[in-house]
Amino acid sequence: MQCAYLSICARIDRDLAKLEADEKDYQQRIADYQKRQEKDNLEQEIMNSVLIKENINKEFQSWINEYRTISKELTEKQKEVSDTSDLFKKNTI
Repeated sequence: MQCAYLSICARIDRDLAKLEADEKDYQQRIADYQKRQEKDNLEQEIMNSVLIKENINKEFQSWINEYRTISKELTEKQKEVSDTSDLFKKNTI
């Protein structure tokens, strides 16, 4: 009876040690997974930031191009309006 008791206790101790080792291994796997997940999330945030920056740059460039077009048109209109000397000469002669 004593021998069976000791055998059962030894088996329980082995099983307990294995379970504790498995628990430690799984906790490490969870920690590794969380680190990878955090890294993936950071990479995704960086990609989103890059896309936002690119969109801002495109929009800003569009504004600049529109400003250039308006400025060019206004300069041409100013030249048209400013160049009235010939018209003045025609009407005064």
